[in-house]
Amino acid sequence: MKYLFRKAERNAVEDKFGDSILFEALRVPCTALMNEAASFALHPSDLFYHVMFTIDEMKSRGVVESKRYFEKTLWDDLLSNFREHAGDEHLEEEKRAVCEVMYAVAFVLLWSGKSAYTSLAGMLMRQIEIHVPGYADGVEKKFKDGFTMARGTALRDAIVEYLDSEMQISLQTEQLLDELPSSGQEQMPISAESPKINRTGDLTIGQLVILFSSLLGVGLNPNFDNQSSLADFISHVSGFDAESIRQKIMQLAKSKKSTKQIKSDAEKVARMLDLYKPQLASEIRDKYIDEE
Repeated sequence: MKYLFRKAERNAVEDKFGDSILFEALRVPCTALMNEAASFALHPSDLFYHVMFTIDEMKSRGVVESKRYFEKTLWDDLLSNFREHAGDEHLEEEKRAVCEVMYAVAFVLLWSGKSAYTSLAGMLMRQIEIHVPGYADGVEKKFKDGFTMARGTALRDAIVEYLDSEMQISLQTEQLLDELPSSGQEQMPISAESPKINRTGDLTIGQLVILFSSLLGVGLNPNFDNQSSLADFISHVSGFDAESIRQKIMQLAKSKKSTKQIKSDAEKVARMLDLYKPQLASEIRDKYIDEE
């Protein structure tokens, strides 16, 4: 069976978040759907991350902008990501995996009981019906079983608390994965194709984003209106997956304070530039390392 995260990544996510009540709720339907799949499926760690990423995106955008995002962009973003990692030969299963993420997000929003999110959940359900008619009928019981088993009232309270908070579990997940030992590959595509090669030496995606956004004078806008073009440019130069780069850009844009990993990446980039562009190296240190 093919998944999105590597085994070490799946284990790391499950070790950190596996005891959380929302992970418990998602594990039940995800495992059932995984067992039904023939060649490609979402592992519970994959599903948890993409659900939290979508919810965190919604929280950052707000309800009005999220309506446009859910209606116009989310399906294509998820399918492009899955196809990038799994290849075109699993297209039908990839579409069902996209539905699984969207259905799970809708279920979380509905389970919150907050009327502000009802229309967003309905929009996700309509998108699912447009792309894979009848999908919801086949998974509704699986999700109900999972959410009921996960202590229904406590789960609702946890969901509401998270939706009302500034916490970003997707960022925590990305930071966790960044700290894992390198496998020698950067999110190797899980098709039979050869992995893309990093043409920029040993620089990581985070370091490349800091380097090129600084060299090009591109601000990492928290509204994310520049992320695709910058990600495509870095992907073209480095060979890394554009979607992985876009997610790293979003992580940096959302971070209100530099993490230990971000500071380490920034220092490596600054040292590279000290000899040739000392002023830019100083600006990078001021922005990412010596921030107040």
